[in-house]
Amino acid sequence: EIKFGAQPDLESRVAPNKFQWWGGVMLKNYLQTFSSQFLFINGDLNARHAVQGAGEFYKIEGLFILLGLVFLLTRPLDRKLRIFLLLWLILAPIPAAMTRDGGSHATRLFFLLPVLVFLTAYGIYGLVGVLKNQRKLVSLGIVGLYFVSFLWYQHQYWVHYPWHSQKWWHAGFK
Repeated sequence: EIKFGAQPDLESRVAPNKFQWWGGVMLKNYLQTFSSQFLFINGDLNARHAVQGAGEFYKIEGLFILLGLVFLLTRPLDRKLRIFLLLWLILAPIPAAMTRDGGSHATRLFFLLPVLVFLTAYGIYGLVGVLKNQRKLVSLGIVGLYFVSFLWYQHQYWVHYPWHSQKWWHAGFK
């Protein structure tokens, strides 16, 4: 007997491909939400939603988000608040993960923003608290890093963004 075409393997016969495929897409989108490429390096790939080459957060905030997460897990804090924030962090990307390009779509991930901002602030607060002997120097350094990041972003936005995003805004069409 001659068989033509692709033959399904045992895994494909047991679990329907549609569920496997969509599950894989959702998992990829979910994990992409927390990737450094999306959060700190490239941001949203749609030039209408973000400046190309700039992430959704400043690069320095990656350190503060990690510190905030560490402090959230290790420092004494109200148990209900800790669980609430962790559940928010885990559950917020799920609706976006169910959509096309949801893992790198900034407007669909809007509900994740408050908890990431909280973690950033908590990380800065914890870092300044740990280094309380050099509080003024650390605070000045953080403000300086934010100022440099702000200037770099403004340069990207006002100089490069109009040129790189004009096709997304249909420039030139009448």
